[in-house]
Amino acid sequence: MQRTDFKRPGWFRQMTFSVCLICLTAVMGLAHAKVEYQSMKNSVFAMLGKRVITVKDYNNAFHTAVRQKTYHGKIPQQQLDTVKRDVGRSLIARELLLRESQRRNIQADSEWVNGILANYQKRNAKNADWQEKRKIILPKLKQYFDEESLIRNLHTKVTELKNPDTAEIKKYYQQHQDKFTQPARYRVSVILLKVEPSLPVAVWKAANEEAERLLKHLNAGADFSDLAKLHSADASANQGGDMGYLHKGMLAPPVQKIIDTMKVGDVSQPITILQGVGIFRLEDKEEAKLSSFKQVRERAAELLLRDKRQQVWKRLIDKLWKVALIKVNKEHSSLLAMQQKTSKE
Repeated sequence: MQRTDFKRPGWFRQMTFSVCLICLTAVMGLAHAKVEYQSMKNSVFAMLGKRVITVKDYNNAFHTAVRQKTYHGKIPQQQLDTVKRDVGRSLIARELLLRESQRRNIQADSEWVNGILANYQKRNAKNADWQEKRKIILPKLKQYFDEESLIRNLHTKVTELKNPDTAEIKKYYQQHQDKFTQPARYRVSVILLKVEPSLPVAVWKAANEEAERLLKHLNAGADFSDLAKLHSADASANQGGDMGYLHKGMLAPPVQKIIDTMKVGDVSQPITILQGVGIFRLEDKEEAKLSSFKQVRERAAELLLRDKRQQVWKRLIDKLWKVALIKVNKEHSSLLAMQQKTSKE
């Protein structure tokens, strides 16, 4: 099912600021950032040198972040302040990265940018609104993706590291064994007597009584698979109720709690769950198992290199925050929520 936005044409939604994923990895440790809160025009959110971040830039970024985080475009109130803060910091981090890319004389990838613009025009070829405003929008799109390309190319240059040697990889493997451990899994069968949640208590009571009757047959020696084929409403009924192997946590919490106490071959008492009333049989159980270094060496090397790149990138942005002088409109200070504040009229 696609979400429809009747307030903005498609090309507008596509061009609104999307928070750079690269920026999001390094907008936290900002305790040493030099921030001045000043009186500014209401339309200004913040300034870095001569570069101005407008309130409109902020609002576009915020609405895009909300749409990316939630299907219906609404976000829980308790998370709202965090989202607002992260968007403000990401906007500033993006400007810091652009300044650094310019200082290093990083060039935009024109082929990448032109390819994206060509794709925009192709997708919107029959969009009358796009065609009317294309000459206005295209330069703005080009500027945005030129800047995105600068940040991407800066990231590539900064995080260009040599491959780790075997000793480093083995040390990483030993220190992060949780990343290379196959979780415990269970093979479970079920007989599900389906009940719609909205049905009255009497229907649920009848389902529980039927489950108790089936359990008596099982305890008397009836075949679980045969009863599942006859009575279960679960998709596994044709397989005799066999749901296959499931990792811990894939079952509903009340079921998982019971399964954890069962031995292979045990059959549970009837359990009330969202879908109805179920009887479960534990067919097999495999304990968590650590993969050998030989089995996961390549994966460990990839994860180690990824972590090292993230660390290098974070150090760069921490440094940029530390040396930059950031001026923020004091009317919008709550949108940044920096830990260190200075006031200047």
